[in-house]
Amino acid sequence: MSLPEVVLLHEWLIKYAGSEKALDEIISEFGADTVYTLVRSKECKLKNRIRIRASFLNKLPFSDKLYKHLLPLHPLAVDSISVPADNKIILSSSHALIKGIKKRRDQMHICYCHTPPRYLYDLRGQYFTGLKLALLSPILDCIMAWDQRRVKNIDYFVANSGYIRDRIKRVYDRDSKVIYPPCRIDFGANGKKEDFFVTISRLVPYKKVDLIVRAFNELKLPLIVIGDGSQLGMIKSIANGNVKILGWVDGTQLADLMKKARGFVFAAEEDFGIVCVEAQACGTPVICYSKGGQTESVINWNDSQEKATGILFNEQSKDGVIEGVQKFLEIERDLKPDNFQLNVQRFSSERFRKEIRQYVTECWSNFSSALH
Repeated sequence: MSLPEVVLLHEWLIKYAGSEKALDEIISEFGADTVYTLVRSKECKLKNRIRIRASFLNKLPFSDKLYKHLLPLHPLAVDSISVPADNKIILSSSHALIKGIKKRRDQMHICYCHTPPRYLYDLRGQYFTGLKLALLSPILDCIMAWDQRRVKNIDYFVANSGYIRDRIKRVYDRDSKVIYPPCRIDFGANGKKEDFFVTISRLVPYKKVDLIVRAFNELKLPLIVIGDGSQLGMIKSIANGNVKILGWVDGTQLADLMKKARGFVFAAEEDFGIVCVEAQACGTPVICYSKGGQTESVINWNDSQEKATGILFNEQSKDGVIEGVQKFLEIERDLKPDNFQLNVQRFSSERFRKEIRQYVTECWSNFSSALH
């Protein structure tokens, strides 16, 4: 069936990362011409040409740098966005509050949820500590109550992983459809591995890169750390000589290092973990923590030796990482190179676009029938 025009919502357009990739694919699939967002940066350039309408936050000085510090204003910014009445399908790409948009009864809202806001629910104590947490807690409680009220306006939820589907159920008591995000899988593998491991991540507390570095300090194996963030100084200070900290590198160098690495190491409890798919697309085995969305893209040796693409370790600790790497060293030569490309086909852009269109069409059929 034909669909009415789709209008898009996206939290903020500050840098081009996984959620922006998904947004670009949605724009391409539905031919949307407008996306509403809270804040935008000139540095974030979508591949599709589209009209971007930002909230009043965008007019504040340095809003593209300070937008996270403007959190108390985010609900007001969401309320300042008005979707025209003739846009019957609203599709939001959200990991925070923009999914709380107001809508009319005859407008259908589907939320592609990357995660319920971590700083409100599960990880508040990791985002804010000490006096800052004490001062912000009343504000965060108010925002959380606002978030809980507004999700009632969402007609259908889509989760980017089974892990997030479970979080949506726990946090909002809502069911959701799992559609994995689009990943780049065309890197190709050169088959020429060198003697080093790699990890790629924002260097922030919940990514647990410090556990990986401490583990490799003891293992005395070569490790390259790619990334930047608030923990960069700390990571540098604890790294021994076998650990190289490169900061951010460009896409070409990153892909080259990923292809040459013996293994990619990942210790976070991630919502989905696109980088784990990209590592496999480069022909590189993944050694990762056994909780989070990455467990849905990495085939664990202990579950299927024939199809395995990596090792999952059970404890999010230095010793857990060490155990995972040591197990990998035992089975490294038994991993089958063809497994990686076969596995990542599940996460292609083409598959994403097909599944999102099918689901939106199904939802619109049900929604429009219920209206009449």
